Amino acid sequence: MSLVEHARRELTLFGEDPETIDAIVSVVQAFADTGSSGGSAPYIIAYLEKLLRFEPLTPLTSDPAEWIDRSDISGYPIWQSSRDGRAMSEDGGKTYWLVNECEAAGSKETTPLHTAADPVGVALCAAGMSAAEAGRRIQANAAAIGRPADPGGEA
Repeated sequence: MSLVEHARRELTLFGEDPETIDAIVSVVQAFADTGSSGGSAPYIIAYLEKLLRFEPLTPLTSDPAEWIDRSDISGYPIWQSSRDGRAMSEDGGKTYWLVNECEAAGSKETTPLHTAADPVGVALCAAGMSAAEAGRRIQANAAAIGRPADPGGEA
């Protein structure tokens, strides 16, 4: 039995309507058409799950282009990530919290605060550089311009 046949059978047994079954099966067919091996399929599935949930694949950064000022809506200084709508910041994206974590914690005061990644470091790692080497380059760059590197990731 193929993956597509499996999907159609399971969705039918689940009681899904034919239009929804066809829509989901077309996505499963597109995945099957990639010819992904057993080794690569788990990665593709993990990427797809994150993307379909509108979640980022790389860490959020402090790049101002990634943060939308929502102060006009809220009446106080607050920014929302353009890459992850759950992420909210009161300092322009240097630190942020996730709305779903705030709901789970019960209050903003008990919600974990995340530190945004340095955009240069994320770019270096995405280019295939190890995190350690990217860190060394960020430190060297900060020293070259006479600015100490922030241990939270900001150079």
